[in-house]
Amino acid sequence: MIKTIRLLPEDIVQNWNLIKYGTTSASGVEDKLVPQYCVGLLQNLFNNDCQCWFILSHERKIKVVILTKIVKDSGNIVRFLIDTLYGYLATTKEEQEEAMDTFMTFAKNTGCTSIIANSANEMVWKIMEKMQMIERFRSYERRIA
Repeated sequence: MIKTIRLLPEDIVQNWNLIKYGTTSASGVEDKLVPQYCVGLLQNLFNNDCQCWFILSHERKIKVVILTKIVKDSGNIVRFLIDTLYGYLATTKEEQEEAMDTFMTFAKNTGCTSIIANSANEMVWKIMEKMQMIERFRSYERRIA
């Protein structure tokens, strides 16, 4: 049974509250920026500029919400970015591996050379390391008042 699914536009509308909560929570969006974030996210999802995925339980309950995006770096190298990941329920190693296999296939079919992931969550770092990903960069941010 397929447990990792990419959402279609009608699925996004139907599950918007779960997507909104999970992605704003995982991304640490400030309350005052949530409306702007949500408008931008919906535009990106409906324009196919980013993708939303669910990892489902056997009972078809949503375990994880994941946002991904195809990105090009300064040298036009195309990569598959796991941008946001929010877990509603714990996942098994098998579910994590199945999700990574799904992402590998999608990334390959869209011309990506690698999969990259960003997260401030140490639990996500450990999962990514289990998925044979290595830390390559550190990211820093300074907020503008």
